[in-house]
Amino acid sequence: MSETSGQKKRGVLGVICGKKFVKNADGYATNGAFMKYIESMTRYFDKIELCVPVTRRNKIDAAVHIDSKKFHVIELPFYVSFLSLTIMYPVIWWRIRQNMGRWDVVNPRYPDLVGVFAALQASELGVPSFHTVVGDWEVEAKLGSSKGPLLRPFINPIRRIFFMFYLAMEKKAVKNNLLFCHGQSITGRLSRYTDRANAIFATSIDDENIVFPEKPAPRETARVLAVGRLSNEKGHNVLLEALARLKDESELKWEARIVGWGHLKESLQKKAKDLGLGDSVEFTGGVPFGPEIVAQYDWADVFVHPSRSEGTPKVIFEAMARGIPVIATRVGGVPQMIEDGKTGVLISSDNVAEMAGALKKVTENADLYEGLRKNANKFVRGRTRSAYAEKIIEEFDKQCGGA
Repeated sequence: MSETSGQKKRGVLGVICGKKFVKNADGYATNGAFMKYIESMTRYFDKIELCVPVTRRNKIDAAVHIDSKKFHVIELPFYVSFLSLTIMYPVIWWRIRQNMGRWDVVNPRYPDLVGVFAALQASELGVPSFHTVVGDWEVEAKLGSSKGPLLRPFINPIRRIFFMFYLAMEKKAVKNNLLFCHGQSITGRLSRYTDRANAIFATSIDDENIVFPEKPAPRETARVLAVGRLSNEKGHNVLLEALARLKDESELKWEARIVGWGHLKESLQKKAKDLGLGDSVEFTGGVPFGPEIVAQYDWADVFVHPSRSEGTPKVIFEAMARGIPVIATRVGGVPQMIEDGKTGVLISSDNVAEMAGALKKVTENADLYEGLRKNANKFVRGRTRSAYAEKIIEEFDKQCGGA
């Protein structure tokens, strides 16, 4: 990007998505690395406004507080289910419509109906936009509900109807629009509706986050880390079963930390107990993005991402940036982030034997362990949030002429 292009300000950016926020006496807060993406856009816009669902009743795990001097929050009604979203739909639509005239550029983020609603309105009103697609609900629609067997027969038909409606709306939203999709898999699917779909990686790291500490392969105890929401699509149950299998198949002792929040926490804790894993598995809950999460990566000998559905998960690059070998499932955009056997190890989703085998192979082969660490750490250099923000704005200026 040219110097003038980098210095040019493009007015007010409206970012609209279903990312949940809370408001309390300290102001607004959310979790995860979402705000790292928002911060990377500040050099390109005079002002950034976040149009997001907000609650005052819920407590948020691993909260990241919002700098009110830098970002303005426009509150949408908070929803917790398909039903409550359906009830709130007219209010959400109208609130977005009210504010659409305030924005010079719109950045809808989805999969989420809030982002799709914003994308449809921006197209209708001719507001310049670029869309960020961070996951694939076409894949998640096939997974089924994680609720108990008594509720599943009632919930699954409702889920199917919801996802059919969502995918129909998404198809309209992306038509002929500029997209930045997390991974080649999502890009390929949505390229059926627009020739302006670009594959990118999700990343929360910058150059100062990338280190390569001395870390030999484990000799007595192997420490495994997983970071992600505790929900069905993340596949943590497979990791637990693999760890139980390794108790009999490996000479190493195994410890694991599972970092994240979600509705499956209690059932996963019970599963770990039933598998006889005892105190060897720790469920930390949510950990704020920053020094606290870095400490978790630095504790680990190997990072595992057992998902059933993904875009391009930020946590993979976060692990690579700290010099940890990565084992991940071959889903979504993950194969574009990992070259199997060189920068990490790819396995099939829902395959306990493959996961146990990969953990055993990586930790017991010192040359492989060091090679994966070194190659991945080299690969992630230059793939920073500032670099990808620059790529997004450069393509937006080229296709939309700026704003």
